[in-house]
Amino acid sequence: MKRTRVILGLLLVAVLMMGITFSTYAYFTDEAASKSNVFDTATLNIAGTGENHAVANMKLENIWPGPEGSKTGTIEIKNIGTMDLKYKVSSEMINGSEDLYSKLYVKITKPSGAVAYEGRLDDLSNYLMNGNLPVGKAEKLTFEMTLDRAADDELQDKKIYVRFVFDATQWDNPERNWSKEYAFIAPGKVVREGEGNYDVFEKRALFENGDSNVNKDGYGILVYIDKPFKDNDFKAFEISIYDRYDRLLKKMIGTSKLLNELSTPACYASFTKDDSYFYGDDYWMMGSWQLDNPPTPSYAIVRATLPNGDIHELKTGYTGTND
Repeated sequence: MKRTRVILGLLLVAVLMMGITFSTYAYFTDEAASKSNVFDTATLNIAGTGENHAVANMKLENIWPGPEGSKTGTIEIKNIGTMDLKYKVSSEMINGSEDLYSKLYVKITKPSGAVAYEGRLDDLSNYLMNGNLPVGKAEKLTFEMTLDRAADDELQDKKIYVRFVFDATQWDNPERNWSKEYAFIAPGKVVREGEGNYDVFEKRALFENGDSNVNKDGYGILVYIDKPFKDNDFKAFEISIYDRYDRLLKKMIGTSKLLNELSTPACYASFTKDDSYFYGDDYWMMGSWQLDNPPTPSYAIVRATLPNGDIHELKTGYTGTND
């Protein structure tokens, strides 16, 4: 398997609390550049073949707890290879304070404004950023770093060293085919079979499920995973749905053939090629729940455990539209 690992060093230092100037410094360092050079944007060239350590410097400073103190920087990812590629990103703490690491949050935004990842920095692991970056094309990612509002003075003077690892592979690699994966939540009327209306890949529009026993307004989640994953390829499969305060609203757990049905609110999901949302050799998993006054979901995490123990994970945001 050919892959490229683009490693960005992230140095977080000088955390001061309790009314003193609060500063967290982050550097994306470049082995080939002067260590004194600091700027707010960087371009990383990846090819999907061989090994590559990127040239990039970035400085983020004066971060204090809560969204009001967040800071942003941008990284442009460019495919300089000869084949389309896909890439994932992970954060890895090299040394320092695990308490500080667990209190940092990162939001990664795509050029379209769509949020590619939002969550704890220490949860960012092998997260798919782009399933198909064409040859010669580039995309600019915006990184917004935030310190947990609940961080206390125990973090004073804490330091950590973390690196971001960008792992790129050729798009047509048969061993890692993630080019069409996506997942989303959308509001809407859950209707009877034959009345479904959805346009998920282009518009991420209204999702309606065909269960005649569920016919109230609610929310649905639809997940699409491209082959080679097939029925019974999973040891375990689960969907966890959260609100904007990271409170768990509902968890559905089961196998690839049928996920457990839950109640209060009524929840169900299936993962089988025998239902009406099946296309060709692709596989769909659906789930929805309904309440008289349903809570508003913010995001869902869909996690599959493969036979070899590897975790296959998608995170989705709430579309917030019926259009």
